[in-house]
Amino acid sequence: LRPRLRAIERRVEEIGASTDGDIASELEKHKQCKLN
Repeated sequence: LRPRLRAIERRVEEIGASTDGDIASELEKHKQCKLN
């Protein structure tokens, strides 16, 4: 995995996302933040 993706996953774990859906929504939010 790319370092940035790994960092995002670590952050998601810290947030406490426990399901794939939670992780997907967090990644989606992260992408939106990057675009704006």
